[in-house]
Amino acid sequence: CVLVSSLDGFIRLLDKDSGELLADYKGHKNSDYKIDSALAYNDAYVVSGSEDGRLCFWELVEGKLVHAFAAHSSVICSLSMHPRQHALLTASIDGAVRLWLPAGGGGDDDD
Repeated sequence: CVLVSSLDGFIRLLDKDSGELLADYKGHKNSDYKIDSALAYNDAYVVSGSEDGRLCFWELVEGKLVHAFAAHSSVICSLSMHPRQHALLTASIDGAVRLWLPAGGGGDDDD
């Protein structure tokens, strides 16, 4: 599968081989900037930045926006999930780069 963010405000999940649309996700602002999106390390959630500085999480299968919060004061243009832990880096045009870990610290599965 591949995630595609587009300037119409949708993120689309496509089958890599056939190009078939598997799901789409909306609820974030994306009309002027290239915004990164990614699958959470466990593939249960889609994560994306937003032009209003929010970080947004959708359930992969249901497509429901389950969590969004103000993470930066401006556009979140880049993000990267750790491949095996609950850890996320975000970068914004506000000049900040932030590391996000689950409440209680550490990003290990045992936390």
